[in-house]
Amino acid sequence: MNRTIIRQVFEEQRERILEREHGVGREIEPKIAEKLNLKESIVISGVRRCGKSSLLGQIAKNQAGDFLYVNFEDERLDGFKVKDFNVLWEEYLSAYKPEGKVFIFLDEVQEVEKWEKWVNRMGEFESVKFFITGSNARLLSSEISSLLTGRNITFPLFPFSFKEICKPANLYDTKETAKIRANLKQYMEYGGFPAVFLNEDRDLLSGYFRDIINRDIIDRYEIKNKKLFNELAKYVLSCYGRPITFRKLGNVFEVNSPNTIKRYLGYLEEAYLIFTLENYSSSMAEIVKMPRKVYAIDACLADHMAFKESQNIGARIENIVFLELKRRGKEIYYWKDGKQREVDFVIKEGMKPKQLIQVCYDIEDPDTKKKEINALLGAMENFNLKDGLVITDDYEYEEEISGGMIRYTPLWKWLLEK
Repeated sequence: MNRTIIRQVFEEQRERILEREHGVGREIEPKIAEKLNLKESIVISGVRRCGKSSLLGQIAKNQAGDFLYVNFEDERLDGFKVKDFNVLWEEYLSAYKPEGKVFIFLDEVQEVEKWEKWVNRMGEFESVKFFITGSNARLLSSEISSLLTGRNITFPLFPFSFKEICKPANLYDTKETAKIRANLKQYMEYGGFPAVFLNEDRDLLSGYFRDIINRDIIDRYEIKNKKLFNELAKYVLSCYGRPITFRKLGNVFEVNSPNTIKRYLGYLEEAYLIFTLENYSSSMAEIVKMPRKVYAIDACLADHMAFKESQNIGARIENIVFLELKRRGKEIYYWKDGKQREVDFVIKEGMKPKQLIQVCYDIEDPDTKKKEINALLGAMENFNLKDGLVITDDYEYEEEISGGMIRYTPLWKWLLEK
């Protein structure tokens, strides 16, 4: 490929990064910064449009000196081959004459076939460190790390957390409760996809869904019945916070094979569109037998594609809590016993459950409170835990019931916990 074009592209992209205003800070940035001096490559994974490219640019800008950034979706790089990486490297060395370690940022790297061969070879040198991301029909970001023969560290990136959107406005002081709740209302209305939230434009969600379904799944796996898969995806997304089974989904969509449904749900999970949650049990047979609950990468996306005119606030809060637990790296389950008592989230640490979380929007309703607390107390007894947490809309209290301590905390306060 033409050397002049390659040089022009990376020089222009570098200038744009250096001139760009720092966007919304992401919580994983400090965690990534801790790994800068290690040899391992950094892989950033996540759903389309969650901000991977912006994060990569922010990290590159923070290096200030010796970095090479290339976004391979630039149309001028059409036809870039694996052998052209050597030209890219030579031109970079000629242009900037780096003296120390060079941080190499490869964005949308899946556009170059066999890119991993060059990265694996160059990764052996102590003088370079790679940051890599990419996600489309040819290569989901979840697969990048498996192509790298050297050691790598993967950081999952989700759409904005509530803490991230509050950060620019300095809303951590609890005296600013009114502003915090206004931010939470906006967050629940628009979700966490960066462009959707910042521009208050839910119409963008249709394009995101279309690209994920068509480009990342249907084209990739050559699914023949496109209409069926589209409808299945919308339906499953709309079920967030509820249990699903392969057989029942098969009945709804007149698909005789549960394995086909299982495979389709696997595709949705690989593309980070949904997550499934197992029932907690010490018996693997019980885990397999019980239905899984499904959660969406973004409840607003799910409701938008299901054409829901009204929000199920309780379900949205539950989905937000689930995603926050995923961001915090927790091992999560739900719990349901033979008496039909159910707890939304069981947090496992090591070999056993450590925390129980119940999500209840309207805890002041006596019947609702009785049902939710009875389930929580049942799980506390079952797992020999002394306390349980109930996340509410705006109710805050602590009470001792049947020898166990129940703590109620508002959603906004829990989301802003350090």
